[in-house]
Amino acid sequence: MSRTSTARVYDFELFEEKKQSTQPQLKVVQRRESIKARNFTLRIVSYVAVFFIGVIGIIFNQIALTQVTSEVSNSKIKLANLESEYRILETEFEGSMSLNNIEEIVTKEWGMTKLSPNQVTYVNLSKDGVEVSETELDGLWGRLQKFFDNAMEYLRSK
Repeated sequence: MSRTSTARVYDFELFEEKKQSTQPQLKVVQRRESIKARNFTLRIVSYVAVFFIGVIGIIFNQIALTQVTSEVSNSKIKLANLESEYRILETEFEGSMSLNNIEEIVTKEWGMTKLSPNQVTYVNLSKDGVEVSETELDGLWGRLQKFFDNAMEYLRSK
């Protein structure tokens, strides 16, 4: 059997007295305090900046919302005016297309008259064909020509 040495190594330097450093420890404390104060100031400034940026953003959003609301209300007013104007024009158009107005224009401007009983020709449809005399055709043709002539003059005048 061999013998091994069980000697332990001790570090005696740990038990020696150390020399104190000549640097005052207050400077380290002052540096830490100034760093803490600076960090606190930066935090406060950043919080205030974020707060003001938020307030400015809210103000701009309110301005934009007010403008859009104003545009919508103006558009609604314009729409109501246009709908009113449309109703007025539609009523005028319907009034101008009434039978009384058409009859008045045809009689006064074109010189036409209502049919008299002697202008009515009865046609017998019981046979296979229709017989109309030549004199009736000439009178009818003349009236149609006069009607178209009057219509063309009216259209040219407008």
